[in-house]
Order: sequence, then C-alpha cells, then structure tokens
Amino acid sequence: MTDDSLLLFHSTTPSKTQNVMKNLDLPMWLSLIRNIDVSESDLQGVIANYLFINMYEDTYKFFIEETQYEGSKFKPSISQRKYIKNSILEGRIMDAIDRINQIDSNILKENNNLLFVLMLYRLVDIITSGDLSAAVKFAKENVSTCIKKDPNLLSKLEEAMSLLAFQDLKSPEALEIIKRIQKPDEISVLVDNSLIAYYNLDPKPILENIVKETLWVESQLESKPNSYSLKLHDVSRCGFKLTPNT
Repeated sequence: MTDDSLLLFHSTTPSKTQNVMKNLDLPMWLSLIRNIDVSESDLQGVIANYLFINMYEDTYKFFIEETQYEGSKFKPSISQRKYIKNSILEGRIMDAIDRINQIDSNILKENNNLLFVLMLYRLVDIITSGDLSAAVKFAKENVSTCIKKDPNLLSKLEEAMSLLAFQDLKSPEALEIIKRIQKPDEISVLVDNSLIAYYNLDPKPILENIVKETLWVESQLESKPNSYSLKLHDVSRCGFKLTPNT
C-alpha cells in the first residue's frame, strides 16, 4: 500500500449505516468509482424523491408518467401536503389538523409536541377574536391534554393565556407574545417534515445528501498533503477533476 492510502470515515446521522473506506490508494479508489453500476431505477428514485420532497407536483406527476417509475410510493401525497401547508400559512389551523387526521389519525397522537404547537396557535386565534370564555374552554379541553403528556409545555401555555390579561392585544408586549407563538412559516415546515418523517422519509432530498457527502469526501481528500485529490469543480454536473495537493 502506498503513502497515498486514505482512511475515510463518515456518518450522516446516528441512525444511518456508517460508510467506511479503509486503506484504499487513490488509483484503486478511482477504479472502484468508475466500475460502480448505477441502475436506471436508482437514478429515477433519486429524481422522484427530489421532486416529491420539494412538492413539485406537476413535474413529479409528469416524471412518473414518462418514466413509469414503480419504486416507493411516497406518502402523503403532494396535494395533501400542499393543502396542509397553505392552511397553516393562511391561519386555518383546524383545517390543517383535520386534513392531517384524515391522512392518519395517529400522526398527531404520536407527536405530542406538534399537536401542542398547532393547538396553541389556534388558542391564540380564539383569544385575539375576543371570545375569552371560548379560549378558556379550548385550553382546558384541547391544550391541557398535551400538558398532561409533557408538563414542560406548561410555561408556553401560560404565556399564551397571559394574553387574556391585556386590554389591548395590539400593544407591543401582546404582539410580541403572539409573534412568538404564531410562526406560520416555521410551523408549516415543521408539520411537513413531521408528515414526511412519519412515513420514514428523510425531509432532506436524497440528491442534497449526495452532494453534501461528495463535498465532504472532497474535503477529506484535500486535507491529505503531497497527494492527488478529487475536486468537485461543478456541483451542477458533479464534474470531478484531479488536482495535486500542496
């Protein structure tokens, strides 16, 4: 084995299989890369995954029709995810909750924190509408069940209920509390990631992870002096070139 032998170790997440390449010199490593057989089905799966995760619905449907890809059937559907996302962004939290329960009633039952975030958002809506008795009733019947499962959430409920003491809900202090609780952009992403994860998919597209791992390998090779390394000089085409390390 030459002095250019490489020891690469990388783990994307604790739950993923760790990829280890031990004592492979550069020519051997390049040869192994060239001889890897990537099936058409694998490539189609990466593209389908990218389109699905990013909710490119029309393109995804066209791609599936054109390629006749028969890999994993991703769930929930893009149209369902879009409906839920738009409902949250438009403040229609109960519509979002209803649609999530239609997909699978266990999603929110098994994700207490997610349910709490949605219920707290709705509670603030009721408070700002001026119906204080309805707000208290909603807190007791819906939000309190989340507190029973996780008492650490109590402080956030107390913060929301403190809005009842404000005579002017448009005061800077009240608006700051509302802003901390009602974050539609963040919540819509949280909900979508939770939906995808429930069906055992990574919220990050496979293609993004491939590029990240490629860049990581590049950085490891570059760190070895007096040898040649692979250089990813064009991410858009995954173009590699050999460059000498100094």
